[in-house]
Amino acid sequence: MEDKTRLLIALGAAAAVNCLPCSEHIMAAAQAAGISPEEMEQAWQVSQRVKLGADEVTQSWLRDQVAGGGGETASCSCAGARIPPSRPLPQRAEGQGEAGPVGQGFCSCC
Repeated sequence: MEDKTRLLIALGAAAAVNCLPCSEHIMAAAQAAGISPEEMEQAWQVSQRVKLGADEVTQSWLRDQVAGGGGETASCSCAGARIPPSRPLPQRAEGQGEAGPVGQGFCSCC
């Protein structure tokens, strides 16, 4: 994996877990590696979309559980698909909407 890719992934992960010391360290390394502010912003934005989408799904699932609902499947909040946790996410066909950070995401959020 290229250093640029590794640093952008690390920056997104640090932002997703709200680790300011990690974010500062990784951002400094990313700047030193010549990564543009726009690229860093994109990595951060992707992590936030994934984080917020996962939070929405988790909160909904918890509400269902408290109300006595089933909740046996995982949900993709942006696509509205209900996918059993044991099954991998389907891959989006080439050219169908916004792809994830590696170009194979199923959800519009990730």
